[in-house]
Amino acid sequence: MKRLTVLWLLMVSTNVFAEWTMVGEVTAKGGWVAYADTQSIRKNGNKVTMWHLLDLQTFGMVGSNKYLSTVIRREYDCEAETSRLLDDYWYAGNMKTGELINSLTNIKEDHVSIIPGNLIETLFNIACSKKLKN
Repeated sequence: MKRLTVLWLLMVSTNVFAEWTMVGEVTAKGGWVAYADTQSIRKNGNKVTMWHLLDLQTFGMVGSNKYLSTVIRREYDCEAETSRLLDDYWYAGNMKTGELINSLTNIKEDHVSIIPGNLIETLFNIACSKKLKN
């Protein structure tokens, strides 16, 4: 019973204490709003990790399940200017609400170059500028 209580408290505290800051949006049909949690930034040498949330205007699909938000943890190599996906969680509701419908954790994706002008570049700049200030 104690384990369940601790697990529940960890899940609730993750939702309550995340500091989601809007970092981008697409307003066209099928658009989205992107948020970064700068409080989640962790550094390890030249690499930093940070969580971000993508909130959709229309449903996306994971298999046969619909979702309206996804919470993603990426690793950024600030010197090599690359990133890779580490974890991805899909939620039925907006802003990480509703049922968790799918997740992928400990993804072993290769690092890919940052492409100028897209959301990942924006997130990279946030994560790496925060890292450099520490």
